[in-house]
Amino acid sequence: LAGLTEWYDGQSSQSSATPVQVTAGTTTTITGRISAITGPLAGITGTIVAQDTGLPLGGSVYAYTLDGTYAGYASGSGGQFALSGLPAGTYVLHAYPSSDDYLDTYYNGKKTFESADPIAVSAGITTTGINVTLPRGGEIRGTVSELRDRFRERWSC
Repeated sequence: LAGLTEWYDGQSSQSSATPVQVTAGTTTTITGRISAITGPLAGITGTIVAQDTGLPLGGSVYAYTLDGTYAGYASGSGGQFALSGLPAGTYVLHAYPSSDDYLDTYYNGKKTFESADPIAVSAGITTTGINVTLPRGGEIRGTVSELRDRFRERWSC
């Protein structure tokens, strides 16, 4: 199922999972729990939107659990995204534009994972209308008129 990740010995993330050593040409037997999630799964749909124009932007949206575990992604050239196969729970969304003109952003205009607004989803239900607005990036233009020795060493201009 899309969006599901399973770790050895009943763990919920890679960092807490027990590593399994394997050797080429031999059979490795493991004992422990491998749990499968059963029952209806959830989804999240919405649109990636340009903050300055309000128009849809092509790009990708990644979903993470609150402990930072990757849960899935969706992309679309017209800005619409549909994450599916998510177990019921709470997720953080991080959107990336397909254009260099805009900046990646977490849901609700947040700049970091820690400040991102979480989205709770229920089994068997697709949560709709979760739009992610991306700000336009900036650029710096100008001419270097004087380059002092201390900057020349640091920046190798």
